[in-house]
Amino acid sequence: MKYLLVLLLSLTVLSSWGQTLTWEDFVEDYLSIDEQQGREALQQRAEQLLYIHENPFDINRITPDELSRLPFVSARQADSLISYIHRYGPLHSLGELSLVPWLDKVTRDRLMLFVYIPDQTGEPLPQVKWRSKPLRQRVAANYAQPLYYRAGFSNYTPEQLAKSPNLKYYGNALALALRYRGSYRDSLEWGLTLQSDEGEPIMSQGNRIFDYQSLYLAGKGRGVLAQWLVGDYQIQQGAGLVAGQGLWNSALAVVSFGGRPRQGIIKHTGTDEIRYFRGAAVTLRLSRVMLTAFVSYRNLDATFSKGYARTLLTSGYHRTRSELDRKGNLHTTSEGLSLQWQSRGLLLGLNGLHTEYNKPFATVPAIYRRYYPKGRSLGNYSAYYQLRLSALSLTGEEAVSERGGVACNNMLRYQPSRRLAVTLQHRYYDKRYQAPYSFAYSLGGHTSNEHGLLAGLVLQPLRKLTLTGYLDYARHPFAIYQATQSSDAMSVHLQADWQLDNDTKLSLRYRVRMKQEDNADSSALLSNWHHYWRIQAYYVIGCIHWVTSADFNLYTPAEGKSRWGRMVSQRMSLNLKAVSVKASAAWFHTADYLTAVRSYEPQMLYSFSFPTCAYHGLRATAIAEVKLAQRLTLSARYTITHLTNRDHFSSQQQRIDSPTKQDLYFQVVYDF
Repeated sequence: MKYLLVLLLSLTVLSSWGQTLTWEDFVEDYLSIDEQQGREALQQRAEQLLYIHENPFDINRITPDELSRLPFVSARQADSLISYIHRYGPLHSLGELSLVPWLDKVTRDRLMLFVYIPDQTGEPLPQVKWRSKPLRQRVAANYAQPLYYRAGFSNYTPEQLAKSPNLKYYGNALALALRYRGSYRDSLEWGLTLQSDEGEPIMSQGNRIFDYQSLYLAGKGRGVLAQWLVGDYQIQQGAGLVAGQGLWNSALAVVSFGGRPRQGIIKHTGTDEIRYFRGAAVTLRLSRVMLTAFVSYRNLDATFSKGYARTLLTSGYHRTRSELDRKGNLHTTSEGLSLQWQSRGLLLGLNGLHTEYNKPFATVPAIYRRYYPKGRSLGNYSAYYQLRLSALSLTGEEAVSERGGVACNNMLRYQPSRRLAVTLQHRYYDKRYQAPYSFAYSLGGHTSNEHGLLAGLVLQPLRKLTLTGYLDYARHPFAIYQATQSSDAMSVHLQADWQLDNDTKLSLRYRVRMKQEDNADSSALLSNWHHYWRIQAYYVIGCIHWVTSADFNLYTPAEGKSRWGRMVSQRMSLNLKAVSVKASAAWFHTADYLTAVRSYEPQMLYSFSFPTCAYHGLRATAIAEVKLAQRLTLSARYTITHLTNRDHFSSQQQRIDSPTKQDLYFQVVYDF
């Protein structure tokens, strides 16, 4: 009850100033819905949108392809916006977006973060004037300094390491990242990313420089050669059954934004060391036909036994002896082809991808891995489509693997007005269907061994009130991890967003998840339930943006007592012309890690995280950013977490023998 009181008291002092939705709000609200994705995957998606935020589109010249890069804009909204501009002429202010028939306020607020309108002379506005420069370049350097020591950095004796060689981290405690980005007009882009995580060696143990290096050179054309790229990239194909997943991969995203199959090459700009190709890709435009071909060769990490690969390692860490020995020990080659034809409301496409490893995969004894990939090669082929008929759209992809597994993902969306959208999605992923680069939506997190149905609704009964909800049920016909027989899973989400005025918003969210797992002797299945609540208020006092949140997590196992986790947090941001200050503070009290609570906190450029708070304690973050001469930006961030019921963090090599954990982060960004 006291948490509700905190929110109500906050709302009594609201005042009006500026635009409510900031980039920070967007990151929290619209990137956190990708809740099944890991930190690196979220960072990759956020960085793609950050690039557009910093290089906004001219709203009066925006194209359907550019709008398709903003996943919160539906195909019907994109058509409505472009038709409005063609009919009535260029917009003179972003406020005119309210006159576009299909653009609701939520979409307009999001869109304003990614578009601009030139001034009356035709020149870009001051905040985006540099965009008109033919050649633009940026260097960003990040440095992280922990103010503590993990067990992996202890001084172990030769005898201890001979007995347990993985006790030691072979790098130092620093985490470093260097990014270089450049572009020439809108036709050529290039980038280089270097990174070493905490504990990874620099210029030693086989690393020439940093542990991770990524490079790309990409170009666009206006004729037959539509797009090309050399280096690291991702491929977006259909609904993601063969390769790719677009910018969203969660039930809430499917219900809120719908689906738009989009073929394309996406440059790999993040530090995700797993989900990308390395080689060359090209897209040719032949009238209404788009043809994409790509080839890739890269190294992966894997465990081996008797000459057979057993498990692909996806952490990306290379700190201990075993992690370093497994770095890049498996080689893979991929070739793919995608063909897309589009005419008005109909889109058709074909995809093919073949992947081959230099060492065969072996059968693993665990029952849930019986149908995991075997042998050296995998092939996946699919057909996808989208049919739009006024208020109705039908989208889907049907795929098959070379070993006979099939996968289907089809979605029906009915949107008669901008106040109502109904979504039905059916998916069937055969247990034999294996696709290493597939990231289509699933409740279990894998495009294999799942039969599911998702029903969702977005309703705006009042002009300032939006209701969102869905029911997602999935059946796993074969064993999965922690369930040795057929099992069920379910997720229900209910959310209400009330826009009190232009600068005040209240959000209420409830989500419940059920998953069946084995009992102690694996003789029966138990249904375990997780309930989540969030009450959140966005508001402005003076020139400061505030976000107040109360989060609750109730874990109800089939056997044992129910356990609670709770957190109250406050976030603020102050953005002036040359100085920006952001801060957050949270009090959390959870029973264990199963009742932990995640919360967004301010980050520096190119950093996106939703830290997990477990047990009892306090967490605070402060960021200061200073811009010098419009080219140089200096940032510093301090984070502290203090536990009140434990004397350490983590375990094994990650253990910190202190109840307090403090980190310093520094960043230098230079634009030229």
